[in-house]
Amino acid sequence: MQVNSKTSELDEVFGKELGLVHKAIVRGRNLGANKAFWTALADDSIFFGEVMDLYKNRSYFDNDQRKFGWKLLKDNSDLAEFSIDLFKEVVLLQQGESSINGLEMIQRAVKLKANLGQRQAEWLLKNGDKIPIGLRNKILVFPETIWQDIDGFFWVSIIYHNGMIWKMNGRCLNQNFDDIFYLVRLRDLPLAA
Repeated sequence: MQVNSKTSELDEVFGKELGLVHKAIVRGRNLGANKAFWTALADDSIFFGEVMDLYKNRSYFDNDQRKFGWKLLKDNSDLAEFSIDLFKEVVLLQQGESSINGLEMIQRAVKLKANLGQRQAEWLLKNGDKIPIGLRNKILVFPETIWQDIDGFFWVSIIYHNGMIWKMNGRCLNQNFDDIFYLVRLRDLPLAA
């Protein structure tokens, strides 16, 4: 499974411009990082490694599976704030299909531009009272975030309504996705005049 070719393309050009470095220095200065900090970061590979470990282990998920030993393989979901009006459910199955496998579901999500991730799922959970009642009988899938469990299986986030509230769970990509599963995408907005 390809994790993220876009990231590797961006990594090739990273560091060839100074805007991001300047932004980091200004942010660091505002937080108390002085010349000694930046010198240590540049000259001390152990210190630099410790900073990188902090970066790798940060959590921006409410339901971070790394605390169970899982690996985050892919996550390009945006942290931006949303309006519930921007979301639209997308039918996963095509006519005549009773179910599809996890890999096909991910490929279809990309094709349909309905590949939101766990951060959007968590945002929807926090705003569950605003999710249309018509979606309560559907399971919404968020394939842009992929986890690998300790046994090597791949998982994506799902949310569903349990009759009282919206809940989050995971769905193993080894399982099939049938007609109760729907994708979610952002609505196309008209261009400003």
